[in-house]
Amino acid sequence: MIDVILDEKGRLWSRLSGGQPISPAEAFSSLTPGTDQQFRLYLVRCTGGNRLEPLPLRAGTTTMELVALVHDIEGDLSVSIGGDTAVASGKGLGELAQSLQAGLNSLTTIHTAGGVRVHVSGWRGLDVAYEVTGDQTAITADVSALRPIPDGTITTPVAGDGSTREVQRILLGEKTLATITGWSTISTRDTYEFTQAGDANAAALYEISLADPIPAAGSFTLDLGGTVTDPIPLHYGAKNVQTVIDSAWGADLFTVRKPYPYTWRLQRTAVGALTTPTADVGGVEFHPGISATVDLSSAANFAQTAGSHLHLRAIIRTDLTGQGDSEVFRADFRIPSEKLES
Repeated sequence: MIDVILDEKGRLWSRLSGGQPISPAEAFSSLTPGTDQQFRLYLVRCTGGNRLEPLPLRAGTTTMELVALVHDIEGDLSVSIGGDTAVASGKGLGELAQSLQAGLNSLTTIHTAGGVRVHVSGWRGLDVAYEVTGDQTAITADVSALRPIPDGTITTPVAGDGSTREVQRILLGEKTLATITGWSTISTRDTYEFTQAGDANAAALYEISLADPIPAAGSFTLDLGGTVTDPIPLHYGAKNVQTVIDSAWGADLFTVRKPYPYTWRLQRTAVGALTTPTADVGGVEFHPGISATVDLSSAANFAQTAGSHLHLRAIIRTDLTGQGDSEVFRADFRIPSEKLES
């Protein structure tokens, strides 16, 4: 399970409550190519310190792409137009650009159109720029003989017309490994109970945490051997919870601490075994996140040619307003070579 907790500034967080900003590498540290990976996604707004306010995610309008960023590309690139094909060979985008320009300009279709110049477009790919104005026939690209194999998508950043020279771009800097669209809403969860059992030499310690996902409203109850407390509101501090359990179970049985928001620790005041308290959270409304499982077998195949590390980008698009406008969040991270070999 990978929890992706992303704020409106693009920072990732270690946990929903009482957490700290972390690097993308830490957030995605358990991602393993070749396995089915379950994600839970939360978008939040930082309201000061480490206090996070969840933003309303809509499962049906949220996607997350896992994209590999392609480095050190080499091999053969076939580009076709009007039934003619040019094959460019080289190591790196610079060599491919020079080879492709020579190959395209030798084609009758390109020569008739006035010729082209091919140059590197950042790290993402190659721009085929026509020398004369006007609308041009779309090129196609076969990238199957390149290593690593990129998407090879064709875009037209500049459309040609009577006064404009057209530019078509072959995207070689990315490989889409997975696109997650089938999200399910997370609305409830089981309580997490940390238990240190008591014995003749140690006092029992119990932790009840409702911090994942962050609860929105309501109350819960605690049960000790069939004796149930009054409802405990979420905002109660340690002193208030102490009063409630003393009333239900007797004074001086536990001392209560609240180390994190929505987390309470019950320390037994004496050594010895004791029945474990349980929590009923049926009265708690949780802020929803969304979850999905994705097959990362394609990531394993790509990793075989990725070299010393796999450089990935998570691109999250979601409609926060319900008005059909997508907000876009990005996080880059790397998977080291030792994990690719496992």
